[in-house]
Amino acid sequence: MTEAKQPGLRRPSKGLFQEFNANGEYSLAKWKDEFISIADPTEYEAALLLAGSWDEWQRIKREWPEFRDSILIDWLAEVEIKLRSEAVRQICMQATDPKGTAAAKWIAEGKYNPRKAGKPSKAEIEKQAKIQARVDNEVDDDIARVMNTQGLKLVEVK
Repeated sequence: MTEAKQPGLRRPSKGLFQEFNANGEYSLAKWKDEFISIADPTEYEAALLLAGSWDEWQRIKREWPEFRDSILIDWLAEVEIKLRSEAVRQICMQATDPKGTAAAKWIAEGKYNPRKAGKPSKAEIEKQAKIQARVDNEVDDDIARVMNTQGLKLVEVK
């Protein structure tokens, strides 16, 4: 986005996207696909690849509240689900190795993303609720899949 660096040529952030501007140079759908495939919960790698720099990424977030507060929150939730799902899959594959689960468990529990001090924001609460619901579904599916492949049956403990 070299034009964003030149004074007087900066377009509103939302106007950069074809979904909101017929002359937009980017597709929000493609940005989402790339953001998810990068799977960086810090946003840094995506900022460099998609926006060209961290400063430009921050400008887009600052000038387009809907992107920052809704679109990006959903993308980050999906990235976190993707990372946790991959970690759970690794745990399942490494379950027979007593030394192999600590790092994958650390990721699956989201320990790489420590919560900031203080009361969580409304957006953070919503994000965590979405993530937990998806994680629960993913874990249930993974457990069922492992049990089916291993010919195991779930025993109810009373």
